[in-house]
Amino acid sequence: DAGPGIFGPGVQTLEYRYQGLRQTASHVIKSQETTTAVISFMIKVEINARPWAQVSIEGTQLTPLGQTPLGNVSVPIGGVLVFQHPSFPVKRYRVAAKDAAIQVTFP
Repeated sequence: DAGPGIFGPGVQTLEYRYQGLRQTASHVIKSQETTTAVISFMIKVEINARPWAQVSIEGTQLTPLGQTPLGNVSVPIGGVLVFQHPSFPVKRYRVAAKDAAIQVTFP
């Protein structure tokens, strides 16, 4: 018998909320086990750089997004964008929930 606020075994669908964003995910809940979930909240942004850059998302490996300018790109809040231009040192930018447009200027 599951107490208040505790989910019983089986598939449970939960809605996660963060600063006005919502994400739904289903989890398999097993008796006497803790279930851990990582939820990414995605936002759409415009990305640009001066003079230009190849943009990737940092992770266990870089995931390329393309060359600037980039429009209407889905990126995870809290994710780190890596900006690379052959003539300058690499720049990084952490995506915030409030971002609609991200602009990086080299050097």
